[in-house]
Amino acid sequence: MKDKKKMTRVWLAGFLVLVLLAGVLISCGTNPTSTTPTTTPPTTQPTTTPTISPSAKPSTEVTGAGAGKYAKYVTPMPIEPGPIHGPWIDLQGENYENVNFRFIYRFITKPVYMVPFSHSHEFVEFMMFFGSDPKDISDFPAEIEFSLGAGADQEKFVITSPTVVFIPKGLMHCPLNFKRVDQTITMVIVALTPRYDVPHEGH
Repeated sequence: MKDKKKMTRVWLAGFLVLVLLAGVLISCGTNPTSTTPTTTPPTTQPTTTPTISPSAKPSTEVTGAGAGKYAKYVTPMPIEPGPIHGPWIDLQGENYENVNFRFIYRFITKPVYMVPFSHSHEFVEFMMFFGSDPKDISDFPAEIEFSLGAGADQEKFVITSPTVVFIPKGLMHCPLNFKRVDQTITMVIVALTPRYDVPHEGH
C-alpha cells in the first residue's frame, strides 16, 4: 500500500514538472514540439526576375501569383541608332514567335534618296508618312516622290500631305526620294512578314 502511494506521488510530481516546463516554454514564445514553422508563408513577389529576351530587362515591375509566365510579352521598346537620321524603332516578327509582322518607325530630318531602285516583295507592305509635331501631325513640311508599278505602267506620286501607301504582294514600287524636308517628318513601315531587310536606304 505504501509503495502504491509512493508511486502515485512520483507520477504526480513528474506531471507537475512537465506542466511547469511547458509554461516556461510558452512564456518564452517557443514552440515546445518544433523549432521551425511547418509551412512557409506565401509571398507576393517573385524570387527572381523573369528573363524576357536576351538583351532586354522588364520595363515594369512584374507581380502576381503567375509573375514571369507572360513577362516575355512585355518588353522595352528597342530604340536603336538609325542607319540614316538618328534613333529609330525596328521590330522583326521573327523575334516575336515568328509572327508575320515587320515594323519600322523613323524620323526623317533632311532630304535623302532613300531607295533608288524599283523592287517587289512576296508579302503585303504599308508605308505611312505624317508630320512629327505632336500637336498637329497633319503639318507636313516635306515633299516625297514615290513610284508604284513598272515599265509603261509605272506611276510617280508626289506626296505633300500625310499619306498611307498600300503595296500589295508582288507590286513593283519605289524609287523613294525625300526630295524636300523643311522640318522633321515621320515614316512608318509595316510589312506582313516575320523578317524584312529593307533595301538599302540611302547607302
